Amino acid sequence: MWCAITPDLWLEYMLDTSLQRKIYACVAKPTHHTALQLPRALLVSILAAAINMGVIILLTHHAHWHAVTAGIVSYFLGGIVQYTLCTLWVFPNSPDNHSVGVLAFLLLALVGLGISTGVIWLVCAHWGYDAILGNFIAQGFTFCWNFSSRKYLLFRTGGLLISTPLNATTEQEPA
Repeated sequence: MWCAITPDLWLEYMLDTSLQRKIYACVAKPTHHTALQLPRALLVSILAAAINMGVIILLTHHAHWHAVTAGIVSYFLGGIVQYTLCTLWVFPNSPDNHSVGVLAFLLLALVGLGISTGVIWLVCAHWGYDAILGNFIAQGFTFCWNFSSRKYLLFRTGGLLISTPLNATTEQEPA
């Protein structure tokens, strides 16, 4: 069945920007709502994981690096992508001083790197499995750390690094 869109209906649709704003806010605009931040952080992590995995494959299988060394390099390259996208898309606030924010990110990333390195070592050196499997397992553990530390330590309004919200009109997460 064919449905005609009349000019009046089209005009009404185009003028109804409240729905468009809601969709934009839900999809593209950073938010304080954990329910929206978590899937965004997961998508960002998937992209970073793809970069991480590509680099570790390149370094271990083609450049013949040790698995742990390759894991460290690939972790930081993926982390740079994550931090950038978290500041632009996932979290609505970023540290007042970006130099301090990057330093705080690196310190938090070192904890994640410790988790990642420990898991890769356990899976590869202790259990004898391939670096790719070790890295894949490590990414699950580090996702939990990365999201939690960024949400509650790095990008939290009123914390040590963020004194005021980037956008004062941005909604706050319900208590």
